Amino acid sequence: MLPAIQRGVIGFNDCDDGSKEVILEFCKKFPSFIPISYPYEVMLKDCPSLWHQLYHYYNYTLSFIPKNEWVVKIDCDHIYDAKKLYESFYIPKSIKEVVMYSRINFVVRDFEVFVRNDGDFGFLDAWGDHWLLYNDCEPFEIWRYNDESYEVLKLKDKHHIKDKEMVQWHFPLAKKRRNAIVYDDLIPLKEFKKHHADLIGTRIEESMLDEKRILEVYQKFRLP
Repeated sequence: MLPAIQRGVIGFNDCDDGSKEVILEFCKKFPSFIPISYPYEVMLKDCPSLWHQLYHYYNYTLSFIPKNEWVVKIDCDHIYDAKKLYESFYIPKSIKEVVMYSRINFVVRDFEVFVRNDGDFGFLDAWGDHWLLYNDCEPFEIWRYNDESYEVLKLKDKHHIKDKEMVQWHFPLAKKRRNAIVYDDLIPLKEFKKHHADLIGTRIEESMLDEKRILEVYQKFRLP
């Protein structure tokens, strides 16, 4: 994300995999980033109180971000092309516009890259939970799905616009709580590229789908 993003807050909670130490070291090296430790375990179901729900965690972190400034939401299991991310900041022409970022969910198995079959044959076009917006919104609200509690930000009076090209790689299994999940509905990268040939060079730069580059990016997670 550096140098596209030069200041911000990094929220974290219940870390037992070394993430907390990495975050604190990063914020020490780059003091314009503020570490925000949430004092409760976050759970998706069977929560003992509201404080353990995801949307409360999001609102707690959001409370440290100044109002009436532009905000981009990013996640720890995404790796960003900093140049493309920076260029996307110039897409909105009004504080009423929200940029919705597209993504592909990549899964690496035995040094081979696959795409999870989500959205349109693996392409999540301007998906709703990653965005660039002007921070004059109401707080996050609870969103229930399959007996689990997530978060939703209801962007009233906002006009949703798509990103011009994909700016990130998403590796959902990089999160510890998901690393035991086995996905069966996977698409070989070659098939994805063939099916979405019309997107390559338009919505997705070809190098973003280069298997060698994806594997190099994936290694940055330093997973066991």
